[in-house]
Amino acid sequence: AYMFEERQKQQRAIEKISLPLNVSH
Repeated sequence: AYMFEERQKQQRAIEKISLPLNVSH
């Protein structure tokens, strides 16, 4: 369960970072 939560957090952080980049382009 711990690893799964960590992965979700990472994915969310990546989405937050990649989304603005895609919009700016």
